[in-house]
Amino acid sequence: MKPEGVISIAAYDPSGGAGIGADIKVFACLGVQGAGVMTALAPQTSKNGVLELFPIPTDLLQKELEAVHQELNPRAYKIGAVGSLDNAKKIHDMLQGYEGPIINDPVFSASSGGALIDDTSPREVADLLFPISTLVTPNTKELSILTGKDVSIPSEVVSALNELSEMYNTDFLATGVRWPDNIIGDIFLYKGQIRELKRKAVTESERTWHGLGCALSSAIAVYTTFGLDMFKSILKARYFVYNLLQASREEDWLLRHGLCQSRAENALEAMNITSNALRKLSQIKGFEYFVPEVGINIAFIPWGGADSVEEVIGLSSRIVKGPQGPLITGQPCLGGSSHVARLVLEVNRRWPNIRAGMNISFCEEIVDAARGLGLRVEAVERRDEPPQQRGKEGTTLGWIAQSLEGGEPPQLIYDRGDIGKEPMVRILGENIFRVLEIVEELANSLR
Repeated sequence: MKPEGVISIAAYDPSGGAGIGADIKVFACLGVQGAGVMTALAPQTSKNGVLELFPIPTDLLQKELEAVHQELNPRAYKIGAVGSLDNAKKIHDMLQGYEGPIINDPVFSASSGGALIDDTSPREVADLLFPISTLVTPNTKELSILTGKDVSIPSEVVSALNELSEMYNTDFLATGVRWPDNIIGDIFLYKGQIRELKRKAVTESERTWHGLGCALSSAIAVYTTFGLDMFKSILKARYFVYNLLQASREEDWLLRHGLCQSRAENALEAMNITSNALRKLSQIKGFEYFVPEVGINIAFIPWGGADSVEEVIGLSSRIVKGPQGPLITGQPCLGGSSHVARLVLEVNRRWPNIRAGMNISFCEEIVDAARGLGLRVEAVERRDEPPQQRGKEGTTLGWIAQSLEGGEPPQLIYDRGDIGKEPMVRILGENIFRVLEIVEELANSLR
């Protein structure tokens, strides 16, 4: 049986900042198999935009699609720049009748400048591809091109969306919409209903960052394969892109330089690794006995390091007890699992090789098993916590880290609780998979 995955049909940007390169990175980061069908070669830079466009011959495009279909069962498609009208016709013919989601990001020019389609009219491409698309995600510039009108303020965006939706009978998500007071966001038109999705811009330069649209549309395509409806898929994809922006640093990484640099890539890879770790965690026999009443949190510092809890990968919710066993209710994100993240961050400042941790339930057998396995175990007394910290939410685990002795870093820290405090074990490791190895070793020794 062929594996399932998401297919990107888009141009190739050698910088990796947009197009197929960026799309496949997003697929990988969200834990799905991805494939790319190149429509054009579009060498570009953040400073000078697209240097020149080289559309792929249509017969070669067809062979690409046929080859990918032989290897992969497509759960969704993402369409980006198509390069030429002939390519648009071929894509239309090969995808017409496909019943899964098709997310169409109608890229006609790069954010930094330069055409991503030949002399073909964008409306001719739209006439072919919009009717077969489940969702179309133009930015305000592309809306202006498609409607021939100035589209810059939210009311003009809504008018343009209504016009295009009536013309093509599909749903639209207008991206990069600007409101006053540095508010940026998207407008979703679904079955005639308008929803405004706003947030504060991370930086003023965000508007010109390269690759945001590719990342968003690719993430939407992935989330639709998880069984989510379109609105929930959009919300999760926006949160994913926001995490990318939060991971960025003006001095060492910008999306306009590509989804491939410094802390952003490290954060993306850490999120992907954490997703894989969660799948492994659910396969550990006996793991259900390690879930405390308050649930489990997981934290992982990306390779680029972290200066605050907001830069640590955690869970947006917790792993809790469910009727059929442990239930993972969250997904990896920046700033999640803040309590355990604070512990890992404090320990990492003392022992830089320690970058991951999680909490599990306490019992004497777990502590004895850890010592029997030769793990470095350390105990703390919650009643010794300073009163000024005891009553302050979120400071306890920081205090635990600060109270540790020197020497080798502990692999297991436990306490027997206190009034209103559940007894707990915290496991620390060089990475998230080492933490899971320790959990599995403990589970095996307690069988």
